[in-house]
Amino acid sequence: MAVHLTAQGRYALTIKDVYDKNIAPLVYQHLLGSKKIPLDAIITHGNDYVREICCSASAAAAE
Repeated sequence: MAVHLTAQGRYALTIKDVYDKNIAPLVYQHLLGSKKIPLDAIITHGNDYVREICCSASAAAAE
């Protein structure tokens, strides 16, 4: 996982991977179901990030 600065000046916690638009919803549902991401997490399409600003943390470290 990593932290990115968004174009809107907010921070986004991201998964360091890119998924095909048909696979992303399946990954998202799995992560929600296993409680590895919060219920209000969203999938983004396209590049909304200015730059990575922090960390190469594992999902286990985020729990």
